[in-house]
Amino acid sequence: MDKRFIIGGLMFWAGLSGYMGLRVLESYTEDAVYAVLSVIPAQAQEIRYHFLTDDLRITGIEYEIPHETKVHRGTIESVEISKFHRKIMFVKPQMPPYAADELPRVGEDFKIRGIADRVHEGHSVLETKIASVDMKGWYQRVGMVLDHFARKGVGEAFFEELLRMRIDEFSASQIEMTLTDPAMQAPLTMRTDLLTLPGGIPAPRGTERTTPVNFVLERASFAQGELSGSAGRIDIHALRAPEPDKLARIVELSRAIREGKNGAASEELTGTLCTSWDKYAPFGSIGLQNVIVNFSKDAEPVTASHFSYALKREGESWTDSMNCRGLNFKPGLFKGVEDTVKRFAPEGLKLDMTSDSRSDSSSVHTTGSYDVSGLGSLKTSTSLEGEFGKLRKLCLSADVMNMDPFALASGLKVHQFKISYADSGLLPLILSAIAANVDMPPAVLAQEASTVAFGMATDGNTMLRKLGTALGQQLLSPGEIEVEFKPEKGMNMNEFTALLFSEPAKLPLNVTSKPGTKPMQEYFLEK
Repeated sequence: MDKRFIIGGLMFWAGLSGYMGLRVLESYTEDAVYAVLSVIPAQAQEIRYHFLTDDLRITGIEYEIPHETKVHRGTIESVEISKFHRKIMFVKPQMPPYAADELPRVGEDFKIRGIADRVHEGHSVLETKIASVDMKGWYQRVGMVLDHFARKGVGEAFFEELLRMRIDEFSASQIEMTLTDPAMQAPLTMRTDLLTLPGGIPAPRGTERTTPVNFVLERASFAQGELSGSAGRIDIHALRAPEPDKLARIVELSRAIREGKNGAASEELTGTLCTSWDKYAPFGSIGLQNVIVNFSKDAEPVTASHFSYALKREGESWTDSMNCRGLNFKPGLFKGVEDTVKRFAPEGLKLDMTSDSRSDSSSVHTTGSYDVSGLGSLKTSTSLEGEFGKLRKLCLSADVMNMDPFALASGLKVHQFKISYADSGLLPLILSAIAANVDMPPAVLAQEASTVAFGMATDGNTMLRKLGTALGQQLLSPGEIEVEFKPEKGMNMNEFTALLFSEPAKLPLNVTSKPGTKPMQEYFLEK
């Protein structure tokens, strides 16, 4: 026989044997993926794994998660994974200890398309649709996660391993969620064009059991009936999940409540939710840009160019700050007095606000600044002393409903309270709006109000005399007024109340007034 035929035949059989061997390995992997899906449980129309390229493609996924009281099912059009680590699904007999830098790779690139999820519980239905999810660099001991889930469900060990992950890049586009419930007047719909996680999801290190994650939502919106709102961008920095033991307990208590055990379980759930972040702040900051809120279809919207809130915790010390710029209330929002508002503020009331506070277990210090563009500005500062650590723990516990507010106030000591206001048109606007409703010329209303204020200045109460004189001056000629309460060693509420009604002259209250150069009457003539 011709040697060429023999060699060709051997090559053919070698190639066929090699191909068959590869298909066996690919089939093993596809069967393993099928087994993993069955744990959920889920099924797929097709599962194809390519051994030479380590690419996995799953199409037509359908799943239904078993639950005692709700129906949770959904579909996924396709999942494509490149550089898929086929051994990742198996639990090794002796899995090495967890190390953030040695997590096994699940896959390099993930493309998930066409997610549709539906949760039906009682009369409530939550539907979620996501057009696409893209990830890069997913590292996790998936086999351990699946093993914990299969053996004990969503307990502490499951959440512990679930949070031990690293994802380098993550984005999801065209997300839409709709909540329908007979108790709601209209369905609630939330949408966002793009959700990204800058920095991905880092793996916990050292003694950490959770890690902070950053979120960015672009072109986010919500709607419920005539109420709707949107933001061009939402930034959430350093958001943290509760620790695994808290998560497991929350799930357990929620299940108990659904089974009708509402008493003690409800109270404990409230306490658990409030104390889920014993070591860290729940988030670092939240920022919104280009915010629009519509309260009805016919009303003008409330807008804001920027809003941010930052929170920081160091042991028992907390600091927070709020910044809001360009908060605009259009004249049309002030029904009945929109013409009056438009005369003083043609584009509506534009407000800028900032506030800062620092607190620890025994003190709170706050400052605030509020400016209505072209009309007036207000500044405040307070300094208080008290058992704020104890109060914070009480507020974050199930005993919050049993608090005695008077007992708490009695232990509060004021070291300073200061408020400063500078008017350049807001007081005349308010008087004009009131006058329009009582059918009285604003100039007459201002004169009568100043008469009442100066009448207070003749009272025997020293504090009323100070306040009456200052208010009377401001009603005649708006300018600057400042009220400061500053005892030398602090004063608790019991002392303040006793002095207020017995010896008001001893109250360390200072009131100063600096009338403006423009009489109140001129504001009304101009407008």
